[in-house]
Amino acid sequence: MTDKFADDDKAFDEFDAYCVEVAQANKEWNERWPNACKKCEGAGGSSYIEMHGFKHGAGEQMFDTCACVDDGICPRCGFSMDNSEGDETIPCKLCGWNWGKGPDDAAPQV
Repeated sequence: MTDKFADDDKAFDEFDAYCVEVAQANKEWNERWPNACKKCEGAGGSSYIEMHGFKHGAGEQMFDTCACVDDGICPRCGFSMDNSEGDETIPCKLCGWNWGKGPDDAAPQV
């Protein structure tokens, strides 16, 4: 008789290894960016899906900016974003943080 859960065990082992890898990458990112926002870890906010009921279609992707961004502070380097042009979507002039468009913009997450 074969173990019908053997493939599940392998998947759990692979996921555990992945979690260890991401946790190490997160630690290294936080060491590289010690002044990063501790709340959003460089993401600049958080996203969620807002449901409007069954008759109104699929949920809408929403994004709430973090207090660091609201205060004009770069989520990654922790210094002023200097958005004197009034455009809150421009990249940080100091470190280049750019709203998740760069591979190193936010700390790795599972």
